[in-house]
Amino acid sequence: MTFLTGLFIILLVGIVGDIIVKLTKGVQGSKQTAALQAELEQLRLQLEEQAGALSDAETQLARQSGQLEELYERLDFAERMLAQAKQRPALGSGDR
Repeated sequence: MTFLTGLFIILLVGIVGDIIVKLTKGVQGSKQTAALQAELEQLRLQLEEQAGALSDAETQLARQSGQLEELYERLDFAERMLAQAKQRPALGSGDR
């Protein structure tokens, strides 16, 4: 075996080794990509759940706001009735 043949074999082994390393990293990268895609899908599902919960909370808040407004109206009515009762003279004992 001549010097050039040995050098050629060494270079060839180095190139093949480099290709094997890159292919291995590519396979690992695709596994990482799959893992990232799975994580992204999980986050998307969580976001959809949170959006649904937010929508439910907004609906409940709107309903409670309406109930609170009705309570304010009733309180206002009761206060006006009490104010009118205080302004009226007391009824007499019924003597004529």
